[in-house]
Amino acid sequence: MRARGIVWYEARVVFGLSSVLAALIPPLFALFQWFVWTQRLEPAYEWEITRALTLTVCLAGGLGAAHLMGVERQEGFDELRRTYPESPWRLPLLRTAGAVATTALPLLLAMVIFRIGYGPYDLGTTVLPALAPAAFLLGLGLLLGNLTGSYWAAGGGVLAYWFFEVFTRSDPVTGPLYLFHPIYPVAGVSNDLNRALVTGLGVAMLAANALWTARRTTPGMARHRGRTALRPAPAAYAQPADDREGRHDD
Repeated sequence: MRARGIVWYEARVVFGLSSVLAALIPPLFALFQWFVWTQRLEPAYEWEITRALTLTVCLAGGLGAAHLMGVERQEGFDELRRTYPESPWRLPLLRTAGAVATTALPLLLAMVIFRIGYGPYDLGTTVLPALAPAAFLLGLGLLLGNLTGSYWAAGGGVLAYWFFEVFTRSDPVTGPLYLFHPIYPVAGVSNDLNRALVTGLGVAMLAANALWTARRTTPGMARHRGRTALRPAPAAYAQPADDREGRHDD
């Protein structure tokens, strides 16, 4: 029962309102693009799918991940959570997996919409360019949320970076690290190098997020210091009443 409760708690955190609203960005943009195709005389182009996915999936992933690492601190449950005898790697791994899921689902939905509205298209040229910037902003959202403990700070950082990259596309400041190089190429920059750098930095931020969580998490520390006057834990983590009162079934 307790295991199912924890799964339910993590699912509610990962698929909360913030994630759902962010996840709507790619499919809604895909529907808008489909509508545009129906209103013009010229045919649809495959590069429009590439552009739509590259610009929207990364934003959805970053915004959807922005709240995941700061939920316990915002609810006043962080110190109590750190007293539980669980691996310090458990929380960042669960939240990273959740962030990947909330990024993959809107991507798949947008792909289905484009398949219906456009017809068959090459997944390699349309979907793959969206993955590197998605990994980058997903890592940025998780790390900022972990460092600040604030959804607004993390979400604002992700949104600001996305806008910065979009509006400097004619003269990108980030050069080889430009997120949208596949759709707005940077002169003199190899596409393979750009993808490797962007993906590598995204993975590095995911690793930094996990390391930071593990470092600040010391199971049992708060309990040993006598910090018991904390807010109650969510029901998923609450100890069963029979165990608290020392009663055991025969």
